[in-house]
Amino acid sequence: MLHAGTIDDALYGIATGINVHAIIADPQAFADAGVEMPDDTTWTWDDYEQIATDISAGSADGGYGVQNYSFIEPVLKIIARQKGEEVFTADGEVGVSAATVEEFFQRSVDLQSAGGEPDASVSTEIQAAGVEGSLPATNKGAMAWFWSNQLNAVQTASGRDLVLLRAPGESEFERTGEYFKPSMYYSVSAKSEHPEESQLLVDFLINSNAAGELILSDRGLPANTEVRAHVLPMLSDADKLSAEFVENLQDVVEDGTPVPPVGAGEVPDITSRINSDVLFGKITPAQAAEQWIDEVTKAIS
Repeated sequence: MLHAGTIDDALYGIATGINVHAIIADPQAFADAGVEMPDDTTWTWDDYEQIATDISAGSADGGYGVQNYSFIEPVLKIIARQKGEEVFTADGEVGVSAATVEEFFQRSVDLQSAGGEPDASVSTEIQAAGVEGSLPATNKGAMAWFWSNQLNAVQTASGRDLVLLRAPGESEFERTGEYFKPSMYYSVSAKSEHPEESQLLVDFLINSNAAGELILSDRGLPANTEVRAHVLPMLSDADKLSAEFVENLQDVVEDGTPVPPVGAGEVPDITSRINSDVLFGKITPAQAAEQWIDEVTKAIS
């Protein structure tokens, strides 16, 4: 987490808390479709596609296996890292290959064609509906990708006990792709008139149990593991499950992602727009990959 706020060996920000991008799954939807829950320590991307397709086929009420993941780029980051790439390099350049971006979009097309995820129109509506309108939240699907701290909101909306699953492919390649993401950062301006007091404040917010009791998981799970352990009994059941999930990933996550360059804030909009064109068949995944790399490169230049 320190690495995630470091640029050129200098620390510019301390993570307020951490999340991981993972799959929120509904065990009841799996059971209703007659599909076994996967072993998320060994499942592959092909397993992921097949399971989603089988759930859609076995659902008696028209439920879907999985929600489309391609409107935002966190899953692309995981896939890239599994292949030894990074979406952004430490030098602030695009570091993911066109082949990997194409694969990212192609998997959505394949799932849509096989019925494992909704068609383009429905996927677009679900994406616009937000967390509480997602497939698991509305009991209309078995899986969706979210940040781990969103489990509580999805579970509350669903009225069911949901679980978190690791990304597919973590045992499939030479390295793992999951990463811890800072929820937010605490930073102090170099022009602060009170640098020592500011340092004390950040120290209190990060390392104090008293602050942890006030903040709980509002800024993500506490990055300080001792504070996290202290506040764990005070968290909701869903947040406790998220904390356990993050804890179990500590030996899986190999390193942090480089700090994204200036202009990276445009990537979600770029990804969402291009993904829509892919889902509606306006461009191919290969064309989407070229366009995505070109637009992102321009955005950060």
